[in-house]
Amino acid sequence: MQSRNEKFDFESLYEILNNLLNDQGVPLSQRSKSFLNLKTLEERKNFVEKYKDQPLARASNIVAIIKVRTCRRKKFEKNLRKGEK
Repeated sequence: MQSRNEKFDFESLYEILNNLLNDQGVPLSQRSKSFLNLKTLEERKNFVEKYKDQPLARASNIVAIIKVRTCRRKKFEKNLRKGEK
């Protein structure tokens, strides 16, 4: 495993992520998918530099559903209060 401060091959990283996604069917984080969409080596290098100190995170479906329900409930309560006036 390489240190975050070491230089590494961005093309190899691209190939590994691409193989995980396409050949293995491994679900990738949105950040990894964004990396795969970059066209040039320079774009990939800048992307890695920008995000190398931030941990990868993937919101689960449960978190997303809870967020949607919370927003809907707040909107419903707001509309209910308007109707009482």
